[in-house]
Amino acid sequence: MAVQDHPLIVGTAGHIDHGKTALVQALTGVDLDALPEEKQRALRDYGFNLGVAFQLVDDLLDLIGDERLGKPRGLDVMEGKITLPLIIGLQKLDGFEHSRLNEIISRFDLHDLPELLDLLKRSGSIDYCRSLVADHLTAAIRELDCVPQSQAKDMVLD
Repeated sequence: MAVQDHPLIVGTAGHIDHGKTALVQALTGVDLDALPEEKQRALRDYGFNLGVAFQLVDDLLDLIGDERLGKPRGLDVMEGKITLPLIIGLQKLDGFEHSRLNEIISRFDLHDLPELLDLLKRSGSIDYCRSLVADHLTAAIRELDCVPQSQAKDMVLD
């Protein structure tokens, strides 16, 4: 299947927001609805930014990670998952390189991994995704400014 034909399913904002709220409540034991609106927003934004950073790291580890971490490299691509590094690569490359990246993604085999990585690095996709991780982690940490200093907050920030 060509990449442009890949079915991407996007949930509604309400469904995503509800899921994040439930996750924050489950992890912290805090009923967000009982907090002032400003703190609710900050904790939701913290969870969102941390979640995006986590997903981007997972996407990058699939491509450039160490298999000793327990996830074989290239597995997402083999399963047909179109991750942000692949999308950015396709957006940034043109001509033969764009066609070649599309072809590799469409019929991926592990022996294609070195060429896939070369194309993604040349497109700037890997570095771009790394910078997004840093941006989202910085944003997540900034949202915790509204949380009083505590041992739990120190553990999160360390």
